[in-house]
Order: sequence, then C-alpha cells, then structure tokens
Amino acid sequence: MYQDPENPAISRHFVNLGDRQVHFRVAGSGPPLLVLHQSPTSSAEMATELISFADHFTAIGVDTPGFGESDRLPESKPDITAFARALEDFLTALGIEQTLIYGFHTGAIIGFEFLRLFPDRCAAAVINGLVVFEGAELEDFLAHYNFMPPPTAAGEHMAWTWARLRDQRLFFPWYRKTPEARMAFDLPDADFQQPYAVDYLRAGDGGRTAYQAAFAYPTRQRMSDIDRPVFLLNYAQDPLAAHPERLDAWPDCVHREIFTDPQSLNERAMQAFVEHAPPRVDLRRASSGHFMGRLQKEIVNTGVGPVLVKFTAQGAGRPILLLHDAGASSQSLDALALDLASQCAGQRQVISVDLPGHGGTGALRLADYSAESIAQLLASVVAALGVADLDVLAFGAASIVAVALERSKSIAINTLLLVDPWLFSTQERARLAETYAPDLTPGQYGEHFFAAWTFARDSELFWPWNVCNTANALQRPPEILPEQTHARTVDALMAGMAFSRLVQALLSYAFADALAAVETPALIFARHGNGHEMRAAEAAGICPGTIYNPLPAMLSGWAGKIIESLESRE
Repeated sequence: MYQDPENPAISRHFVNLGDRQVHFRVAGSGPPLLVLHQSPTSSAEMATELISFADHFTAIGVDTPGFGESDRLPESKPDITAFARALEDFLTALGIEQTLIYGFHTGAIIGFEFLRLFPDRCAAAVINGLVVFEGAELEDFLAHYNFMPPPTAAGEHMAWTWARLRDQRLFFPWYRKTPEARMAFDLPDADFQQPYAVDYLRAGDGGRTAYQAAFAYPTRQRMSDIDRPVFLLNYAQDPLAAHPERLDAWPDCVHREIFTDPQSLNERAMQAFVEHAPPRVDLRRASSGHFMGRLQKEIVNTGVGPVLVKFTAQGAGRPILLLHDAGASSQSLDALALDLASQCAGQRQVISVDLPGHGGTGALRLADYSAESIAQLLASVVAALGVADLDVLAFGAASIVAVALERSKSIAINTLLLVDPWLFSTQERARLAETYAPDLTPGQYGEHFFAAWTFARDSELFWPWNVCNTANALQRPPEILPEQTHARTVDALMAGMAFSRLVQALLSYAFADALAAVETPALIFARHGNGHEMRAAEAAGICPGTIYNPLPAMLSGWAGKIIESLESRE
C-alpha cells in the first residue's frame, strides 16, 4: 500500500541499461528481496512492504518497464517473458546473483516467470495474485479490462478515469456491474485512491501492456516447470484468491495458503523469506550503468528526500539549469532541453530539475517551500552533480527561485535567464496566492481531476487562467490539443497540494527587492502574447544591467533565441 513514498528509510535510484532506464527504491540491508508491484502503479505503491521487509533484507522495489519512472521496453506489446528477462537484466546490472521475490498481482506473474526462467537466481518467491485466465473469460478480460478512452477536448475522460478506479473497488471485473461481480470491500477515501489514479494516468494506454501480458500468461502450462520454493499466498477477499485452485496440480515445491487478513499474509511471507534467504548483498546506493539516450534521469538523494534530475551529455561549456513553472514538471521542458543542447552543438550540458512536490520529486521533508529553502536545496543538488558554475533559465514562478538562488551566493551563476517572471504588485500577489493554484484536494467523486484539467486547458487561454474574460485573453495560438492538455493535467495532479503550497510560499518572497539587488548579469524574456510582456519589461527595468528580449509565440523558435541572447552577453 502507498505509504509516504518519501520515507527517509527509502532511497531512490536508476539503473541504466543502454538506451533504457529502470527506476527503483531500496530500503534496509541484508539478503536481497525484490518487491514487484501490480499494474498500473509503481514501486511507490509497495512502500509499506519495503519498510516492513527492510528489518531483515535489502528490499528493492522496482518500477516495471513503462510504469512510474522506468522506461518502456522496445517491444510494442511485450509478454510476461519479456518483462521477466528485463528483470534479469536489472539484477545483473545491480550485481545481484540470487534474490528473493515478493510479487503482487502483475508483479506476481512477472516474479513467477522470472523464477521459471532463471531458477538459479531466485531462492524463493511469494506469489500474491497468481492468475489463471483461459477460454472465454480470458477473451473477455483482454477485450475489456484494459480499456481507456482517449483524451477529449472537454476532459470527459478525467471523470471516467476516477470512476473506473472507484469501480475497481466495488466490482471485479470493474466493467461488469452485476450482483455477481460485486465485491465486499469498503470503499476507500479519496486520499487512498489518489496515488493509484495518478499512477494510472502516468502509465497511459500504451504503458499498461503489462495488464494484457499478465492476463494472457499460460499459467497452467508453465506451472510444471517450477522447481524452486514458491509460496502461493492470497488474502481471502482478493478476487484472484481462488485462481490457483483452477489448476489440476502443482509441484511439491509450491506451497499454497489463504489468509483472512493481510497482516497474517505478510507475516507468513516474512517467515518464508527468512527460511530461504540467499547470501546478503552490499548494494551500491547510487545510480549505475551506461546510458546512451539523449536525456538521462537521475535521482539525487538529499537530506530532505529524493530529487529527480534530467540532463543531456556533458559538454566543454557552462551547463544550463532549467527550472519549470509551478504546477508543471521537468517533462514540460524536455523538448526545450534537447533543443538547447542541439543549438549548442553539445557544448553545453542542459540540466532540468523537478521542484519540490512536482514531477518525480516527492513532497520532501522541507520545513517550508520558501524561495530560500528551495534555493538551498537546488544548491545541494547542483553540488551533488559536480557542477561548479552554470547559467540558470527559469520559467514563471520559478523565476523567484532563480533570483533567490542568485542572492544566496551558494553556487556560482554566470547569467540569470528569466522567462515570464512573476513580478506582481502587493495586491496582485495576495490575490494570486489565494486563487492561482486550483483546489486539488482529492475529492471523493474526482472533482479535483476536472479542476486540474480546467487549469491545464484555460492556462492556454487566459492569464491568470481563472479570470476568464476578454481583457485577460492570451494573444497567442493556444496549445489545447487533448494530448497536450492531458500532459499538463497529469503534471498538475502529480503536484497536487504541493502546487498551492509552492505558489503561496513563492508569492510571499520580496521579489522586486531581490531583483533590484541582483549582481549577476540577467536576461529577461517574455513569450509573445502570453500576458507577461509588460511585467517582464518592468522586471528588466528593476534588475541592474538587464536586457529585455521578446520570445516567439511558438515554442519551436525559443532555443535558438535564448542561446543567441546568452552568447551575445558573453
């Protein structure tokens, strides 16, 4: 179950496998124990299990390819064997010769197949959710279970998504609303459902192929191959609890038990793991392996929690640090990061960071989200990356963080580049602090999902997005294709309540005074027609020795303009 995924006992890392990255969480020390999540979630769902097993084991929760922060497999429709072989590649990269496995639902099937394919590398496995689908039932599940409507211009699919996951607690399968399909679970509150729903949206329709692969797994034919200890453990109320009994028989090394409460199941799993524990490992707590992609992800585990960073290849020139706007993530800047690196002919490394509570960076254990606190955090991240000095390119609300970072003198900044800076009057700051971030408090009926969609769509039409009149209409072509709005909506939902917390904290910063005291050369930009031109020109007048530059309305022309302006100052 999702606990606090940023528990200080859990660190996060990547294994780089050529052009693919695998994200994982790890806790504890001792013999290795691999914890595999269900679809369509991520290893964050298994935080409780990681902490529980960490007392005796090096507990490793890995994001299945295509889920969480792990890249997809190259196959368009990988089967369970492909997922199991990918797991073997992951363990080999970590230097783990033999492991224990705890698999839940889809993770159970992947773990089962891994043990079958690589028996010498699995000391024992607890399989919580073995499936046996065949015949007409299999055809029905393959046809209906994995359905997800495409994004629509009005965002109707957001309400559908919340209702679909709500129904998953009421019916099995969720799409069959009959008395026979009704389950006896209490309906969880919205806070419980929220992380599942966000992971579901992140996986997307293409990323949930593991569902199909698990349903189609030929369990009956593969069971006879098993010759290592396997414990088929089920919680009695799990709709998959009776599936093992569909098999005619299983080898003597397969043990079967059903439990009336999850705690007893976990205690039995722990007992099985202690009895069959392989040699302990001293796992290197750092991301590892070679990466050949163009934009690499990295986790910097700071004293207040893990921070997600992306970067291009190192170059001989000064790196450029990108800071995204409030309610967004580094993903919103991926295309720009690659364009900037291309414009520099690879001479400059481009680094992008997810701000606290946003994107792949967790809520963090910061006392506050003030500009000063985030600046201190960013300084520690940059130091961990081994960067001595850089240029900083910040967007919207992050312009406040960039100036606070410059004023802190904690890292050497050569040039500040601010796009659409948030320079407001005292009255505007107070109003925006209260109203700018949408209310993303999880609602029992998913109303916050539509609030996030409305923010993502109307931000392309008005500034501020929630003052919808002609005087506030943006004078540029809106980017409101359903797929574009959907991506921004997912960013906003991943930020959740951190969005409002960040906005309120940053707007309390004396930005105008700090701008007037800036000692670093600065370039201030405004996107044509984005509603910030007058504020950007005013900011340039406040900041000493600053040049104001308009940017094209279309993002495709930004990288060249930014690099040209930057190099002209040097």
